[in-house]
Amino acid sequence: MNERFAAMLLSLLGMITTVFSFQMKEKKNLLIFQSIGTVFYLVSYIFADGGVAVLLNCVFLIRNLVFMNTDRLKKSVRYLSCALLCIGCVAVFVRFVLTADLPTSEYFLSFLPVIGGVFGTVAAVNTNVNRLRMLKLGDSSCWLVYNIRIGIGALGGIIGEILNISSIIIALLRFSKNKGTSIS
Repeated sequence: MNERFAAMLLSLLGMITTVFSFQMKEKKNLLIFQSIGTVFYLVSYIFADGGVAVLLNCVFLIRNLVFMNTDRLKKSVRYLSCALLCIGCVAVFVRFVLTADLPTSEYFLSFLPVIGGVFGTVAAVNTNVNRLRMLKLGDSSCWLVYNIRIGIGALGGIIGEILNISSIIIALLRFSKNKGTSIS
């Protein structure tokens, strides 16, 4: 099997799992499905030579596992975890810059997933699942642009981020309507 085809297939599996995750009512279930999708994306980026995305997805997997059961902990512990994971995202980028020999424009494009990772990490610390979804819009937007740059090897990522944005909007409307509260 061709590596690009494997990357595309795995990213499509990641896409399906991640898009589905936003329809989960509870944060823990949302993060479980996000973790499964992250594993698929991680391996797809390995096959697609996704650069900084490979290491970032390792951080995201750790992030999801950490924040699955931290809502009942003190805010200070959750926010410290969030800060450390955001620093981890930036550290991954610094390591990437120091070890990769790329044109300057590639470094700027490779910073988009880091920005997305920070959005996603700040989202995961939230106990309000709708606020989590809203912050994930910033995460998905950054990844969409990054995946477009990779091309066909990240086809699942491209389509997935478009569908993620749609799924997030649907979930925000669905769950805020069910509770009779506003999205904000």
